[in-house]
Amino acid sequence: MKFICHFLFIIITLNVSHAAFSFSADTVLPAKHPSTLKEFEDTLKVIGPKILQSQTDSARTANNQIFTYLLKEALQLPNSFEYPFDSLKNVSVRKSDDNVIKSYTWTRPEVGSNNYSFFGFIQVNNKKKKLTTLIELEDKHEEIQRPETQRLDAKNWYGSLYYQILTDKYRKKTTYTLIGWHGNNRKSTKKVIDVLNLNNNRISFGAPVFKVGNKTQSRMIYEYNAQAVMSLKFEDRKNMIVMDHLSPASPALAKLPESYGPDFTYDAFRFKKGKWHFQRNIDINNPASSDPKVKSPPQTDKIPPVGQ
Repeated sequence: MKFICHFLFIIITLNVSHAAFSFSADTVLPAKHPSTLKEFEDTLKVIGPKILQSQTDSARTANNQIFTYLLKEALQLPNSFEYPFDSLKNVSVRKSDDNVIKSYTWTRPEVGSNNYSFFGFIQVNNKKKKLTTLIELEDKHEEIQRPETQRLDAKNWYGSLYYQILTDKYRKKTTYTLIGWHGNNRKSTKKVIDVLNLNNNRISFGAPVFKVGNKTQSRMIYEYNAQAVMSLKFEDRKNMIVMDHLSPASPALAKLPESYGPDFTYDAFRFKKGKWHFQRNIDINNPASSDPKVKSPPQTDKIPPVGQ
């Protein structure tokens, strides 16, 4: 009887009692409602893999809704900002160096395709007030036109699985730069460099801080062949974001993003005076270069579940 009551509680609380929400053998329901952070984590790490592995879209959706509900509850508990949640293999958990921003992002792939929906939460830690604000992200990437130029918010988010958060300061303003993976479709994959803006515990995404030649963009989006591997990450020793340069398989295919892949050259962004400045064709192998030598970024692109 106790389990049945809890089962109904989950359905009612999730507001998914309609036929669109379907339970199956692949749907994981908690035996009891968790109460501590450790209990939440133990429950979530059982449900999480089902979001990626269930055999039907309805089961993946059901598991994802239960997972989202429970994670949201967990992140409202005291000390959740400090809790690592490092056993959740389907979620990328990242924290800013200044201990202010913590992101939780994950994806739900569709069965039989490479189409993805993204989900996430941002915690904002106000150290002066000893208060943590929780913000849920709503993925609207399919509806956003010209995302490279748009300033977005939590309810209008260009969904990505973030694997790095960079913290930079200029004139007392802190810039949080997010580097993420955006599974696109069967033909192509995307990677994203975005900016999180913080104002009185409210967040927005995108800012005109990416200087590429004479152009300024609010975020950088790189699209390439789904079978290729693009490295894009911040290199500590170089103090730059270093990435593979992408080129089409032939000049005739230049208008087809799915024809692009790494061409064994590297580009970079360097943070100067509050902006990210693009630098083309970085020499990563020549010790005689005017800049210190940079190791080739590791080729780790296969997400989900989580990677860099």
